[in-house]
Amino acid sequence: MMDAVLLVDDEPSMLAAYRVFLGPTYAITTVDGGEAALAALAGRGPFAVVVSDLHMPGMDGIRFLAAARAGYPDTVRILMTGQPDLAHAVQAVNDGHIFQFLTKPCAPEAFRTAVAAAVGEYRAVAAERERSQLALWASEERYRQLFDAHPHPLWVYDADTRQFLEVNDAAVRQYGYSRAAFLGLTVGQVDPADAPPPAGFGPAVRVCRHRLASGEERQVEVTTRPIEFGARAACLAMAVDLTERKQLEEQLKQAQKLESIGQLAAGVAHEINTPVQYIGDNTNFLAGAFRDLGAVLALYRAAGDDPARWREADREAAEADLDYLLDEAPRAIAQTLDGVRHVARIVQAMKEFAHPGMEEKVPVDLNHAVETVITVARNEWKYVADLETDLDPVLPAVPGLPGELNQVLLNLLVNAAHAVQAAGRSSADKGRITITTRPAAGGVEVSVADTGCGIPEAIRHRVFDPFFTTKPVGRGTGQGLAIAHAVVVQRHGGTISLESELGRGTTFVVRLPGYGDRMTQSQRVRAAAIQRVLPAVPPGEGPA
Repeated sequence: MMDAVLLVDDEPSMLAAYRVFLGPTYAITTVDGGEAALAALAGRGPFAVVVSDLHMPGMDGIRFLAAARAGYPDTVRILMTGQPDLAHAVQAVNDGHIFQFLTKPCAPEAFRTAVAAAVGEYRAVAAERERSQLALWASEERYRQLFDAHPHPLWVYDADTRQFLEVNDAAVRQYGYSRAAFLGLTVGQVDPADAPPPAGFGPAVRVCRHRLASGEERQVEVTTRPIEFGARAACLAMAVDLTERKQLEEQLKQAQKLESIGQLAAGVAHEINTPVQYIGDNTNFLAGAFRDLGAVLALYRAAGDDPARWREADREAAEADLDYLLDEAPRAIAQTLDGVRHVARIVQAMKEFAHPGMEEKVPVDLNHAVETVITVARNEWKYVADLETDLDPVLPAVPGLPGELNQVLLNLLVNAAHAVQAAGRSSADKGRITITTRPAAGGVEVSVADTGCGIPEAIRHRVFDPFFTTKPVGRGTGQGLAIAHAVVVQRHGGTISLESELGRGTTFVVRLPGYGDRMTQSQRVRAAAIQRVLPAVPPGEGPA
């Protein structure tokens, strides 16, 4: 089936020319104005590409393409104009209404190339949408399997009637009811202290006593969060026997690390994509440059003693602009190598962060840990804050678990970025995040300060509680600071504290015990081997 292309221009001669340019490759529809084009999109779509003139009677090209983008976002849009004033066209490009901008008169080959590129973009978007739909179906099935196979009792119940709607195998096994009997109960028959939550409640955690089918009561911790189930308001609950608390805490630490990696994956891909794009552009330029150089060299080699052929070779050399190629090619190579180094830094940081943890404490260079976390989480903070570092160049080593300390620093940095964003900061009005390391009495101190929204005094004492979060549903799990507190205090014998002023920002301070002296060269070598120290940051690629 041919891809459909919609041509919009108030000049019939231009529409006829466009048809000739494109030939029989596409299913072409032509209309003479914006209103007619919107009608065609509604009645004859879908169209892969729409090519519109800028200045037309009635609805001009800018307004038409904006409406087309709103109603038919998958259709790729090209804007044509012969007017010298390009302000409106530039605005359309900046607003994202168009894929490409062409000026009249446009060469047939350029026009065909632009339409072909737009069709390719449309096919890529359509293929990605189909992949996303298939992934969604597969994800739903995976979640069903995870629900059924989860080792802890899980159930879903109606938020209004409190009737059980779904239970997993662990709930049936541990509570002693058959599945059919369970689905005939309400929450209050299992949890005598159950009460409907207030309207608009979020995730909640409470300790209570549950009654088993045998009549025995067990103390459990129940985590509840609102969900939609079959188009009705419902709650998903997980009950954990408190005797399994230690095991659960270990699982949560690993889950938090994997969750962080998953949340950062899209941002890391974006950070890699930028240098990859200019690597590709420079490589294409070099390919063309060497092609031109090769052609000119071949003419000179074949010229022999023939003056006419020498003149032809000189003309080709002038057209190829050899001086320009010889000047730009080394720059393109340098930029390409710079991009490769940048990608390598990002990949190395991600590998280091995802490296499995260890139980034996080793000398940890916290300056390096800070640099790793800044690289991994760059996409979380760079759009909302400027990041400054003040790292002591001779900071003492601390005995620690590198993976867990990386997780602590990551949680603090991501929380700082979210706090700045919550304060209404944007790329046009950035906040500031400052990370400082310095020696402290008997160890070292790391502080992460932000100019975000601050934490109300009434809840500051709860920020390290498990499952406590002020973020909206889906943004926070309430585990980040709880895990940071457990890692710093329980696993490393340190302290973590905060200072906050509402509306001005928050500073988290982590203090860790050290070895009592500066890091020796042997300790640095050992820390580097364990942490896989990143290459030096090239000039101009710092965290700010």
